[in-house]
Amino acid sequence: MCGRYYVDEESNQELLKIIRNLDKRLQTSGSKTQNTPYHIKTGEIYPSDIVPIISNGKNSPCYEAMSWGFTNPNYRSLIINARSESANQKPLFSKSLKEYRAVVPASGFFEWSHNEDKTKYYFTDPDDPIMYMAAIAKPDFNLSRFVILTTAANKSMEPIHNRMPVLLKKSEVSDYLMSEEYANEILRRTPYLLDYKPFKSYNEHTKSVNKYTQLRLPL
Repeated sequence: MCGRYYVDEESNQELLKIIRNLDKRLQTSGSKTQNTPYHIKTGEIYPSDIVPIISNGKNSPCYEAMSWGFTNPNYRSLIINARSESANQKPLFSKSLKEYRAVVPASGFFEWSHNEDKTKYYFTDPDDPIMYMAAIAKPDFNLSRFVILTTAANKSMEPIHNRMPVLLKKSEVSDYLMSEEYANEILRRTPYLLDYKPFKSYNEHTKSVNKYTQLRLPL
């Protein structure tokens, strides 16, 4: 699963500008039910954080702020990932996959090894400072929510974990968002290979990572 990722706003001036514009809009509008304004999060991203997301707008892709994780009355924790192989069969995800696809821009993502010391690894795109992860969204009156789609690990991921995010190249983002047929093709393929290195072992964070759910819903 993907339980944390990283947004380095300094690595991309276009993304930095978008983040600042979104953050300004959120701070002035705030919640429709609360007086506390929302804020865009950068740096290490945790479930429930509010982040910049590329969504499939009416006529073209557009940036908006969303919160990471779907809520479900049957679970106390947020559902943060969905298996791409079965998302279209799940009531919680099927409509989102068909109508509300989204893309998560990131500098990279984190995963913890299954060895005893739970080493933390940081995965990045070797060819691009920005990584694009396929996602689906759920529109909401106050603030939309998203989950990241995952697939079976490729050769660069297998030594660490058996799952990984579905990855897109920048040139594929628009087609994934706007074409259901193209999106389904993306979800069936093996992601490109990644660079990775040990980041730092944060054993105190392990419980925090494990409290979020990938997918344990009935068909």
